[in-house]
Amino acid sequence: MPVNVSAAIPDGVPFECFLSECVRTTIYRVPQFFSPADEGFSGVVLDAAEFRAGITTKPEKYFSQNDLSGQFVDDPTFLPWVRERCGNDHGTPSTNIYVVLQARQDLNAWPATDGQCWKADRGCGDHLLFVDGGEHTVPFFDDKPHWRNAVLAAARLELDSPGSLVNVADQVSYRRPTVAGWIC
Repeated sequence: MPVNVSAAIPDGVPFECFLSECVRTTIYRVPQFFSPADEGFSGVVLDAAEFRAGITTKPEKYFSQNDLSGQFVDDPTFLPWVRERCGNDHGTPSTNIYVVLQARQDLNAWPATDGQCWKADRGCGDHLLFVDGGEHTVPFFDDKPHWRNAVLAAARLELDSPGSLVNVADQVSYRRPTVAGWIC
């Protein structure tokens, strides 16, 4: 599906780049389950080849200790992104429970030289974007669907959750080799 990139990024400028890795971070809220506000917890439940899953009541704390990709430290937009999506939205003094999934893959300097990478000034310096408009090639990314599905099924069974887990955050990001910064 072609996308009019100039309409999506009106002040953006394409540039050629090479991508060293890709990471997908997904956060699900467990509906109808809460933890008392003063009893937070975080823990990794699966740490396999290039895939990590955890359960937490404090996503910020979880990422500060268990970030598979290094985004928590390296990307100044990552923490605000997590805070925005994992706020306490149910109006009680309890805390939500979250399932966190991260998959990572090396891309070996994959050439994004056909208009996939864009720079746009957002008032605080260049903001880097990766555009998957369907017209240009994108790197294959194995986000470990077998691990993702196994962890989500286990969480539903263990928590006896009658409904589906609520996807509150899902982001695919790319890192350029030898250059600080993520492209989202």
